[in-house]
Amino acid sequence: MFSLFSLPEAYRFVKRHQKGKESLKTRWIRRVFNIIPNHFFSGGRVIYLSPCMTKGIVTLPYCYRTINAFGNFFGGSMFSGTDPMGMALVFLNINWKRYLPIDKSSTIKYIRPGKRRLYAILELSNEEKALINKTLEEEGQYLYVCKIDVVDANLKVYAKIEKVVHIECKKRLKSRIRKKTLV
Repeated sequence: MFSLFSLPEAYRFVKRHQKGKESLKTRWIRRVFNIIPNHFFSGGRVIYLSPCMTKGIVTLPYCYRTINAFGNFFGGSMFSGTDPMGMALVFLNINWKRYLPIDKSSTIKYIRPGKRRLYAILELSNEEKALINKTLEEEGQYLYVCKIDVVDANLKVYAKIEKVVHIECKKRLKSRIRKKTLV
């Protein structure tokens, strides 16, 4: 859960890194995202989603739910707190009625043990967004590699996460699954 004493620090971090003021729609999406059980129990909280939905900030509080037996940040909490956000940013920036993003793989490299509140800044640039949408229209599928750095308030890196998100046309995916079940 959020520690009430560190909330001001989290809001100061957001003010330094935000792209624009959150809109009513992105605030609603962020709040719904935070109450989904698999994200809620991971310890991570989405504290900012840009109005154009291309940038998100996740905070990972240092509390009894996210530390290990040695008093350091539990690596699984770091990983699970940031895991769904990479795919969510892709989902919000594609035609989700036509295409389906699926997590393909994830890797994490731990740099140093954490002993304070950590943040993950995820950003999908306009060039990447245009490339994804163009490739999806032409080929029907795309592999998006999302790189996430888990940092503290001073931007000191604690872990590097690389997620691969497979995006595919729903019709193509259904026909592929149907072929596998027939064989």
